[in-house]
Formats: sequence, structure tokens, C-alpha cells
Amino acid sequence: MCVEVRELAVLRDGRRAPRGTASRNLCYPCCFRDIGAVEIAMQQVRRARVARASTSGPVVPAVPGDVEQAVRAAYAASVAAGQPLGRRAMAGRFGLSRRRVGQLVAQVTASGNGHRPEGEAA
Repeated sequence: MCVEVRELAVLRDGRRAPRGTASRNLCYPCCFRDIGAVEIAMQQVRRARVARASTSGPVVPAVPGDVEQAVRAAYAASVAAGQPLGRRAMAGRFGLSRRRVGQLVAQVTASGNGHRPEGEAA
């Protein structure tokens, strides 16, 4: 038996598939051995649907105005997800130097803990 649950689908590179992705581009990496495993997966899908339905506000996040805002937003989102992006990865992705990415990461970290970055006066 093959069950394709669209909420569990991922892209070929392992990232979660955004809504509206064509079926031919989706992968279903989950394999289940018995009905108990299928039921556990379905519980996760139901929880995800409830959580998504209960969120308020716009579905599409605000689009950053420049590259530095995009770096800050990407780093903050990765920290919130529990998997912080590395400086080298962000530098390559956004086309900035690792030094500049480090400065932006420091700003995000400082704003997250209520402190000002070292170079910024009160």
C-alpha cells in the first residue's frame, strides 16, 4: 500500500515542499511498516493542519527590502527553527563576505537578547 500525504512531501533536496508545488516535483520519503506507523504520521498531519489553521496574520511573510535584511531574516528564522545557518553558507547564498554576514548575525543575536551590537551607540 502506498499513501502519499501531501503535507509530508519534500523536494528532491530534502526541503519541505511549499504549497502549490507540482506533484511531479514532490518526493515522499516516509516509509511505514504497519498501520500503527501510518496512524502516527496522520496524527502529525492533523496537528500541522490545526496549527496552520490557527495562525493569524498574513500567509506570505514580508519580503525583505535588501540583501542585508534578507540575511537577518534568514538567520532569525533558522535560529527560531533550531538549526542556525552558518556564516559561510549565508555568505555563499546571499553573495556577501563572511565578515559582513558575521556583523549581521551579531546584530540579530544582539537584538534577540535585548543588547545593542558593540559598534552601535545608545
